[in-house]
Amino acid sequence: MYALGCKHEFDEWQTVVEASCLSIGYRMRSCKKCGEKEYEFLEKLTHEWQKPMILQEATCLETGLQLVYCKLCGTSRVEEIPAMGHEFQEGVCTRCNTPDPDMGLRFADCEGGCEVIAGSKSITNLIIPSMHDGKPVVAIGAEAFLGDTVLQSVVIPESVKLIAAGAFYGCENLTSVEFTVKIGWRKLIQEDEYPEFVDPEAFLDLAAIAEDLKASTGCYWQRYDEE
Repeated sequence: MYALGCKHEFDEWQTVVEASCLSIGYRMRSCKKCGEKEYEFLEKLTHEWQKPMILQEATCLETGLQLVYCKLCGTSRVEEIPAMGHEFQEGVCTRCNTPDPDMGLRFADCEGGCEVIAGSKSITNLIIPSMHDGKPVVAIGAEAFLGDTVLQSVVIPESVKLIAAGAFYGCENLTSVEFTVKIGWRKLIQEDEYPEFVDPEAFLDLAAIAEDLKASTGCYWQRYDEE
C-alpha cells in the first residue's frame, strides 16, 4: 500500500513500452519512499520515409508507381506517381516527342466551328490543326499572327474557309504558306465588290503566297466554294 501524505521522491522515468510509428508507448517512475508509481504516455512517432524506389516511371499521360518505406518501423507502401503532362515547345513535347495538337494556338468559337485568334510566337513551322475540342477550325482570325517574327512556314488545312484581314501581317520571316485545298479561293479588299479569284497555279509558289499574306492589312482570303 502507498503511504498517505507521502512527500514523493520519484526515481527517473523508465520506458516500459517504446513508442513507434504505429502505436503509442508509455513510461513509469516510482516513489523511493512509498513505492507509488506514475505512468505517462509517449506520443506515437512520425514515419521517416526514405527516398522512394521507382517501380514504374510516370509518363506524360500515364501514372507511375513508387515504393516508400519508413526508416524507423519498416512500414512500406506503394504510391501513385502523377502523370507529368505534356510540355510543348516548338510544337513538340520535350518529354515524349508527341506533336502539340494545337501548336500553341488560341481559339475562339465562331459560326461553323472555331477560329484561330492568336499564335504562340514560338513556333517556326506551323501546321494548323483541322479540329479543336471537337470543332472544325474554319477560320484564321484578323491579326491572329500579327508581327510573329519567329514563324517561317504555315500549312493551312482543308477545314479553313477564311483567312481574315491582317492574319499574317508583319510575319517578316514567313517564307512558305501551303494550302491543303488549292482551288476555290478568292481575295477581297475589305468590302470590294470585285474579288480577285486566286489562280490554283499560284499555289505552286508558296513563297509568293507568303509574301502576299504577310504584306496584306486590308484584304482577306475566302473559299467561295463554301458560301
